[in-house]
Amino acid sequence: MRHFAMMSAKKENLFALTVRWIEYQSNFLNIPLSRWKIYVPYTRCIPFLRRAFFTHDSAEECLPKIYSVSKNDSLPFERKLGWMLSFLTPVIPDIPLERRIMIAQDALLLWEQSLMYETSWHKLYEVQEEFFSQYECSTLHLLRYISELWPDFLKKKNPPRESVYEHFLDRFDELKDPTVLMGAQGTLPFTREMMKQLKKYPQGWILFPYAPNPSQTSQDSLSAFHPLYGFQKTLLDLNLNYDDIVIICDEYFKSANIKKKSKKISSFPDAQDAFLASYHGNFLTVPIKNTLHYYTVTTPMEEAYQVAQCLITCYKKGKSALCATPDPVLAQGVSILLENEGIPIQWQGSLCLIHHTSAHFILCLWQCIEKKWSFFSASDFLKHNTWKGRYPGLFQWMCFLENRYFRGNPLPENLWEWLNRHGQHTPYPRIAERIIKSFHSFFSSLSSMINSLQRYSLELWLNTLNQALEGVLKDWLWKESGKKVKEALNELINNAFAYEALNAAEVGVLLNHLFQNYFLSSPEHLNDSCETLLYLCGPKEARLLAPSYDVCILTSLYEGGWPRGITTNSLLPSGLQEHLKFPPSSWQIGMAARNFLSCLNAPEIIFIRSKNSGDPSRFLLRLQGISYSPVLENFKNFPYFVPSCDKPRVLCSQIKPKILSVSDMVLLYNNPYGFYLKRILGIYPLAPLQKEAGTSLGILFHRLLEQWMRRCPGNVSFLESVLKFHLMQLIEEMLFPQYSNRMIRTQILRCFEGFFEYELESRKNFFTSFIEAKGRKEVNTAFGSVVLVAQADRIDYKREGGIIIDYKTGVLPKTIQDDGVSSQLWWLAWILKNNGFKGVPDTFPIQKVQWFHLSLSHGFQCISAKVLEHLEDYIQNQWKTLEGYISGTLPYIPLETENFTDGISRRLEWKN
Repeated sequence: MRHFAMMSAKKENLFALTVRWIEYQSNFLNIPLSRWKIYVPYTRCIPFLRRAFFTHDSAEECLPKIYSVSKNDSLPFERKLGWMLSFLTPVIPDIPLERRIMIAQDALLLWEQSLMYETSWHKLYEVQEEFFSQYECSTLHLLRYISELWPDFLKKKNPPRESVYEHFLDRFDELKDPTVLMGAQGTLPFTREMMKQLKKYPQGWILFPYAPNPSQTSQDSLSAFHPLYGFQKTLLDLNLNYDDIVIICDEYFKSANIKKKSKKISSFPDAQDAFLASYHGNFLTVPIKNTLHYYTVTTPMEEAYQVAQCLITCYKKGKSALCATPDPVLAQGVSILLENEGIPIQWQGSLCLIHHTSAHFILCLWQCIEKKWSFFSASDFLKHNTWKGRYPGLFQWMCFLENRYFRGNPLPENLWEWLNRHGQHTPYPRIAERIIKSFHSFFSSLSSMINSLQRYSLELWLNTLNQALEGVLKDWLWKESGKKVKEALNELINNAFAYEALNAAEVGVLLNHLFQNYFLSSPEHLNDSCETLLYLCGPKEARLLAPSYDVCILTSLYEGGWPRGITTNSLLPSGLQEHLKFPPSSWQIGMAARNFLSCLNAPEIIFIRSKNSGDPSRFLLRLQGISYSPVLENFKNFPYFVPSCDKPRVLCSQIKPKILSVSDMVLLYNNPYGFYLKRILGIYPLAPLQKEAGTSLGILFHRLLEQWMRRCPGNVSFLESVLKFHLMQLIEEMLFPQYSNRMIRTQILRCFEGFFEYELESRKNFFTSFIEAKGRKEVNTAFGSVVLVAQADRIDYKREGGIIIDYKTGVLPKTIQDDGVSSQLWWLAWILKNNGFKGVPDTFPIQKVQWFHLSLSHGFQCISAKVLEHLEDYIQNQWKTLEGYISGTLPYIPLETENFTDGISRRLEWKN
């Protein structure tokens, strides 16, 4: 009897077993290795399998052909996106391009999943109209339009012989050579179909990675959340019993007779047994035999340091270590730390393009020309980090102009025209002349196209942009990380024919989308001759690699990190998703659980998470809750500091700011190195391409409160009904059009009910309010005169004294919530005390400061605090600290940023 299904024994190297089994069968069947075909789940598995062959002294020309089952898509994503946009534009012409791109992405994903999961998507027209009564009619028509007409549209654009949506095995008329599918569990329908074909073929085999018996776990059908859900479905579809699978290990090849052998599994449980037991409410009564460590750190930046330290320790001990992380930015940060230590690590970086300096520079250039060289956009462009390599004096020259020529004077509407007229009269006129010459030589063509408001082909847009960039910066822009951005632009140029003609605004949106959503992987070179000690990868790849390493490090173990949050398709409502037999959304959690289970196969496992990133991962909690008590003692906080990764200490006394804001002084107090980057070097955080919903709501709250106070000032008597009428009118005009969800509207009303009750109580006595009061105070310091500017949301003057009010939305800082402390309001109080707010009297004492906190989850809250007793001493100490930094006597030392993604992306930009 032919055993077509095999499985690697527990804790065995799947790649080494595959090589030994193929060599064994090749000798037994007298078939040369070069005739074999091997299919692996991911492209990343190929170098590991090749290295295993080289370890067995196999020659390059004798190796089997190795393919990835996930690489069945021959068309670039940019081309498919362009075709889908062209396809959708006739039916949704009035929707902005930014929204159309998102719809096109969801439509592409939906169509590809319909083929991958073998759903009844193509029968959408048979679904009864009544089923869609709960959905918008436009959604129904759009879904049917895509399902019925997209295949014909695609065939016209793409020749059938190169069809991107053909089944993986349809490329072959018949299977002719011995074929092995290794490492897959058949969780995807198209790999399951491939297994069915291999079962029929006499020289077809399946080599599963190790997985426990699902029937021992549960006699019933498993839920989609379960890590063995996909494997159980595979066994049912193949009509295969788990006991019929041949378990192969080293002992398998020592026997002269090929018989079914199973490796005896110890009754002593390991981490995998514990994790599976948690799904059925069992509890372990004996310790786990794996070595487990659980390190908890505070910030995400510390998490990167902790991972790096663990990898360094493994390297020095000669242990091989695999780090599995779902966060590519954390992986990039860890690789930089190890690179600084001179320790080699194998990994394939996959970072969003927006994290690269060159991409940000291109967006700044586009925005600058699109806004016709407005002062602030031109200033951001000319002070960008990219110029420092080729034109190091440009940044200081622009700062000099801002401080000398534009301080206290009207800003020019068009900086380039101003330079054209007055550049020769400025200090260093040759710099101004060079900027004007560069604009005429390199930017004039691009500028005329943008300002013409006409539509051009995408290829013409990108070629003109490329010419401008290469003309002004030569090859400087494309060094280091810029090469990846150039690759992405070249890929977009090669597929530009798929897009219709676009205007300048639409090209800007497309570039924003590309840089925000396009991920580029750095090349990976595995040494075929020796074992790699340290390796970084994602959870999917780690499930096959974990048994090959001594230590497995699992990071980002918080909710939203591992597992990732469930993603849904905006075009497919949940009810219709189930009706069309798409996999349930909960299946994403099951796939993440499968990867987590596989990583628990390593002999030593290290769990790492940061508290500030979120609650502990549900997988980690399962393992903690089910384990025997002695194991729980290993889960404890680990005080961590890496002496080898020293923070930079910067002394700088060259640049002396003339204007500072209160926010700058707060930044200096909280993060001196951040102040150095922002105010001394002029490096600002990357502007978000899409504003977060919470940020937008906070801005609307601020504007609404401002408008209401202007309509209903506190020194005028109003009836309660009039006050409420104006408040509700503003809510309906400013908030409700943006938020149609009934629950969110209810939460908004609850917020303002609390605010309204507080205002009614306050208005029993008249008071004077100053809304968005602007303050300005000139201060003489050791390095010269500095103008301190500020803006207060609201200042009330009542009979008992003045009150400074600050509006807060979202999460309230702990310093305010617990202690009523805010250095920002202390600065405002000091400026007010020294008559710095124009039109606001300083004759009344400042009674207190208040925070109006409006939150959808907690409603309205008013927090009050008295002004610092020794306010003047506190402020003078802050000025002395500033003088120490500016004069160069105090070093700027960076702190770990709270937001790890932003922190690492900024470090990458500073590094390049």
